[in-house]
Amino acid sequence: MKEHRMQRIAELIKREISKIMYSSAEDQRLKRLIITHVNVTPDLKLARIYVSNPNEKEQTEEYFHALQKASGFIKSNLAPHLQLRYMPELEFIYDTSLEKACQVIELLNQIEKKDER
Repeated sequence: MKEHRMQRIAELIKREISKIMYSSAEDQRLKRLIITHVNVTPDLKLARIYVSNPNEKEQTEEYFHALQKASGFIKSNLAPHLQLRYMPELEFIYDTSLEKACQVIELLNQIEKKDER
């Protein structure tokens, strides 16, 4: 039962942070980031938010810095939507899984082209 609650809270955090980033944040860089998934610790004290920026890889560090700077704003706007006794700390982690998936697809396409020849 506790696992199910953690998953529901993680999905709620993902949905609400996405809304905050796309509608309330003034920094346009935040609107280009994608939240891939959220993990919440069993005690609900920490939420790890995995973020990706697949379109603009060279500016990833700049976007991630903007996200870290806006974390207080995000947390304060997120708190009323969670209705938890304690607001979890937000830890943003850059997720490279989308980039790796694109690399794998590119390699598979190259292999397919070689096989056609």
